Amino acid sequence: MTLSVSTTKSSRAAAGPRPGRRPARRNARRGVRRPGRRGYSLYLLPGLVLSFVVIVVPVIANVGLSFTSWPGVGNPEWIGTRNYQRLFQDEDFWASFRHTAAIVLAMAIVPTVLGLVLAAVLFDYVAKRFSSRSATLFRSALYVPQVLPVAVSGIVWSWLLLPDGAVNALFKDVGLGGLTRDWLGDPDSALPSVLGIMVWIQIFQYRVPWELMVEEYSWLMAINITLLVIAWYVFSRRDFKS
Repeated sequence: MTLSVSTTKSSRAAAGPRPGRRPARRNARRGVRRPGRRGYSLYLLPGLVLSFVVIVVPVIANVGLSFTSWPGVGNPEWIGTRNYQRLFQDEDFWASFRHTAAIVLAMAIVPTVLGLVLAAVLFDYVAKRFSSRSATLFRSALYVPQVLPVAVSGIVWSWLLLPDGAVNALFKDVGLGGLTRDWLGDPDSALPSVLGIMVWIQIFQYRVPWELMVEEYSWLMAINITLLVIAWYVFSRRDFKS
């Protein structure tokens, strides 16, 4: 009798729990209530209220004040679109607008495109045409500027672009002395020089090293993965200032 009972218990243990029954742990958790989405939304409320007060309200107030004449004290005087008419006819505004657009191109669009092209060419052309070791060598060379702080890169570029710097010396050595100038002091070349430095810093210290972390980079990956990540990064960051 004892043998039959033990045999029955062992067969039940081997077969596992019956389909109609739940494990004891699940039964113990049945009385625990899981927090719903409404509970999590309460934690977002302070941030939303603060964003509304600090960002939305000042923007609406500025838009309303732009249609008035107000020196900062007293009552604003409604003047309609007169401020916008003066703004669109101001040459200084359009000059600053062009400079801002150029900085946006140099900081975001151009480095991103060139970074994707360099990374894709390195893995799609150099690695397949020559060897993976060659791609690794170029990959290491492109990654070297990443170890330099941005302040050090700026100082080095300021030395290179001095009137007696390396850039003018190179032009003189190759017989292009007519191109020498004070790159950062000449109004005609100051902005292009600064934009070029910004593109270099963004490519070799931010864009390319990030793409070079992927071993098998390709145009398909650039379209399907990288651009999606960049779009998420751009639209999710709120502290971007041009």
